[in-house]
Amino acid sequence: MSDLRPNIWLLQAQGDSKGLIDALQNDDPDVRRRAAAALRMLGAAEAIPALRRALDVEADASTRLHLQLTFEDLIAERRDVDAQQAQAARQLVAQLGSSDPAIIVKAAHALGKLPDKTAVEALVLIFHNT
Repeated sequence: MSDLRPNIWLLQAQGDSKGLIDALQNDDPDVRRRAAAALRMLGAAEAIPALRRALDVEADASTRLHLQLTFEDLIAERRDVDAQQAQAARQLVAQLGSSDPAIIVKAAHALGKLPDKTAVEALVLIFHNT
């Protein structure tokens, strides 16, 4: 753990989730609590693994509660985002069956930009069948 006191407000204002993740290892439980709160406010899903590790070693009950709440909120947000992306992908895959080539091209382009690549099979099939 580090004994330097990072400026949590500044890290949050800059959207510096890496700096906030690093602050989860600070010696001061107040810094760790405030870092967790800032990560929660930022919706920093990339902090989930670090929060899990921090929960495993946290001795301070209040800090542990903040870590747990942040962890649970970020997991829930990630599930919501995943569900929204899956719904969008299903709608775009349905558009691949359109008789309008412009709609098919737009849907294929949008599917290619999605971070989740579950629609790749649909794209391969549509282009294989043309």
